[in-house]
Amino acid sequence: MSTSDGPGKKAAKKAAKKSTSAKKSGGVKKSGAAKKATGAKKAATSAKKSAAKPRAATTHEEIAERAYHLHQREGGDAVENWLRAERELNEG
Repeated sequence: MSTSDGPGKKAAKKAAKKSTSAKKSGGVKKSGAAKKATGAKKAATSAKKSAAKPRAATTHEEIAERAYHLHQREGGDAVENWLRAERELNEG
């Protein structure tokens, strides 16, 4: 820039540059409140999706198989293995 550029020209160039970068980025930038509202909307949508899909009940066979594998790998009490298998299958 030359020394003949005054503060008015610098401000005009800066504003033009911001305008160009806004066009490149896809338009108007969202304010902080607009960003928060969008985030809340996404969270509500994902909560609805997870609540809309009920989990299938864990079957007797699934629990028995998991308890069997726990017993084979670690030994222990059959009832404790059953309860642990039931808990693990229902959590995850």
